[in-house]
Amino acid sequence: VAIYTAAEIAFNTQVGTTYTIQGISALTGNWFNISTNIPGTGGTISYLTPTRNNAQMFFRVAHTP
Repeated sequence: VAIYTAAEIAFNTQVGTTYTIQGISALTGNWFNISTNIPGTGGTISYLTPTRNNAQMFFRVAHTP
């Protein structure tokens, strides 16, 4: 049996906007892209990302109009 940890990232979107989910394990490091070119739907988008290799993670969502 394997038990994996993950983080669910949910955010509201707007149609016509593209989103990028970024992550970092320490606030003194560099942000890296987890998922890019996510099209806005006008609703909430939920994204599941594994976190099993990190003791902690920080996430942010960036957008381009």
